[in-house]
Amino acid sequence: MGYLEIKNLRKTFGCGARRTAVLENFSLSVGQGEFVALYGRLGDGKTTLAALVAGLTLPDYGTITLGGKCVSGPGPDRALMSQSQAPLGWLSVRDNVMTAIDNVFQSSQQKRVRADYYLKATGLDEVAAKRPGELSEPLRRRLALARALAVNPDVLLLDDPLCGLEDGPREQLSTDLARLIAEERKTCLLFTSNVDEALLLADRVVPLAPDTRSLNVKEFLIDLPRPRKAPKLGSRFAQLRAAVLGSFTTASTAAGLS
Repeated sequence: MGYLEIKNLRKTFGCGARRTAVLENFSLSVGQGEFVALYGRLGDGKTTLAALVAGLTLPDYGTITLGGKCVSGPGPDRALMSQSQAPLGWLSVRDNVMTAIDNVFQSSQQKRVRADYYLKATGLDEVAAKRPGELSEPLRRRLALARALAVNPDVLLLDDPLCGLEDGPREQLSTDLARLIAEERKTCLLFTSNVDEALLLADRVVPLAPDTRSLNVKEFLIDLPRPRKAPKLGSRFAQLRAAVLGSFTTASTAAGLS
């Protein structure tokens, strides 16, 4: 049994004849300290699955357990970082991080030390006194990461956290993200529409194609050395990339979605 267990999950939206299953009989097992990427396209259930694991919504049926305990709502054992998250605009960057951990740690001194640690770890220490509206978009994403890590979650959920960033800032944040997660040995689920991002960050990639949103999940072990840079990984990176994309294309064609 894995540390994070998702079993026979079903989630639908709509009513009556218009009711649509986003996830159907989906199961996944994640080991403690493992980094798993779920790769898919728009409408393939990534954000829905992230919300279910975060406890922000409940499945129609099926179970999610973490460390043997059932997930039935939000909790400090899970933290979600999403590119759509909005920081508290009236607070400073430091106070945004402090607010995120307000209910997790009791001591004011402990909160400040922890907040300052993650501000420095994410490269935000020099802008800690600024408000989020004064930050560039890459720095706002770093703030979301700092808030998520400062909570000290058992599982970090990353819902397309780098989507929309330009190549330079995206690559740097991806590198820093991989380093921080490795240092803290976090169990991590990445939900992404970028196959390169999945291959560069994860230990295992699970495509969320139409036929893999079910019990028999197809997956790929990523046996690439770390730290990873796409140009330096050569033919093995290209082979894995082609395999993931090929699996996704085959599944979509079989479902009549090509």
